[in-house]
Amino acid sequence: MTNRQFIDAIIEMYQGAKKLNFDHQPYTIWRGVSRSVSGLAEDLFALFVARELNDDSLEFIIDKTMSIETLEGKNISFRPDLAIVKKGVITHILDMKMDMGYKRRFHETPEFKKEEKKMTILRNGEYKKITYKSHGNEVGLKTHNNIINQIVVISEKNEGKSSNRLDLIDTISPLDWINIYYLSGGIHPNSGKKTKDEITINDDQFDVLFKDMKSNLL
Repeated sequence: MTNRQFIDAIIEMYQGAKKLNFDHQPYTIWRGVSRSVSGLAEDLFALFVARELNDDSLEFIIDKTMSIETLEGKNISFRPDLAIVKKGVITHILDMKMDMGYKRRFHETPEFKKEEKKMTILRNGEYKKITYKSHGNEVGLKTHNNIINQIVVISEKNEGKSSNRLDLIDTISPLDWINIYYLSGGIHPNSGKKTKDEITINDDQFDVLFKDMKSNLL
């Protein structure tokens, strides 16, 4: 799957989101608001990444709640859109967003500070254990000491003023626990029938994303 094919598939998800998924004839049934495509996009992104990394020792876990027990005995829950695990070690945490429309100035929110605290705990090994439940059993994990929160944004549009995105990038750039990647521009993938012709694929951002990901597997 190429970068273009991945973004084109996202566009097709948006275009199909107003269509009913079942035969409704002879009844008149229609949607006024499109279904969310984020879950499907997460699934496709996990497959795209798995093919790019091409390592059958990796486990790709989508949208699973995990728990950190800190050294002080406190429990912190977190749910990565995608966690990549290699032999019991979380090597990557990815947060995938369709755009930054609802958190245009994420770096100024309380959630940003919470993320920093969580990533500091994970990167410094300041925890007793990390676990999740699978079929009623507790599964224990550790974390790679260079793990970062990789925010993958499908579209740089719906950002409000462009300064929102630039300020966010400027804030994140010097930090060692987080990075952000904008995979497309020009127009939003949810812009209608002509989207495939007018959207811009940010191949350089794909390249940096996969380079960063592969560096934690060395």
